Amino acid sequence: MGGDWALFLAGAVSLAGIYVIYTLGLNIQFGFTGLANLGYVAFFAIGAYASVILSMPRPGPDVAYIVGYGLPMWAGMIGGSLAAGFFALLIGIPTLKIGEDYFVVVTFAFSEVLRYVLINEKWLTNGTTGFYGLERPFGKFFSGRNYEFFFLFLIVVAVIIAYLVMRKICNSPFGRLMKGVRENEPVCLALGKNIYRVKMKAFIVGAMFAGFAGSLYARYTTLVVPEMFIPYFTFVAWLSLMIGGRGNNKGAILGCFIFVLADQFTLFVQASAAYAVRLASLRAFIMGALLIIVLRWLPAGILKEKKVTYR
Repeated sequence: MGGDWALFLAGAVSLAGIYVIYTLGLNIQFGFTGLANLGYVAFFAIGAYASVILSMPRPGPDVAYIVGYGLPMWAGMIGGSLAAGFFALLIGIPTLKIGEDYFVVVTFAFSEVLRYVLINEKWLTNGTTGFYGLERPFGKFFSGRNYEFFFLFLIVVAVIIAYLVMRKICNSPFGRLMKGVRENEPVCLALGKNIYRVKMKAFIVGAMFAGFAGSLYARYTTLVVPEMFIPYFTFVAWLSLMIGGRGNNKGAILGCFIFVLADQFTLFVQASAAYAVRLASLRAFIMGALLIIVLRWLPAGILKEKKVTYR
């Protein structure tokens, strides 16, 4: 039983770590710049699919898809992040100039259109079948239970690097400019700042974080199918950010761990078929109640953003 709990915790913490990288990207978009991206899962999906397609061997004649470039796995992960950033650039060019309300609608619509593309373009994504049995990083050197702990180590290293990079960005003059855009765009314009460029950079960087998290998620689950990338995953990041504290990278980390542990613990509870549905409903109730409590008594999140003052 102790070993089962250890494996469960290793898997839950690995998942939380992937969500941390994912949520840090939304934090730079919304928490620091004020871009309300309701289609954030699209860049998560792009990163997952692009990394898999780039690292898969060339397919044979008996499969529906026709692409696969056989690159090393690490190159596929980098490519997935770059692909997400590229699509953010394409989406940002027309939408970041038309106002916040339209930006929200367009990003959500983009995520839904992308999901249907993933379903229907079998030559590229293998349709609803997707890709199964994906190789995991350094999987040949570890076996069975030991690999789960090694994968957890890799995720912890990735989270540390992502956090340090994000802290560097947010503490830089550009980070202060992002906050200025969020708080008062007219003042930034009066000071001669290029608001469009600031928003575009934040949008692209956030999408790249989501793309990298998506590539890690594909290796965590060892599969990618269109049904994985539903709007629920956008609200995973939003909920984690609201709970932990938007505009605060440490809050994003805390929110992800609270969300994952609250969401996953019922999966480990042994229950009969009669109570399985109730447990699933209990998970939704817990997350809804937690969000209500936080928004009621801690509207800025558990770790609210620290105000920076200059003398």
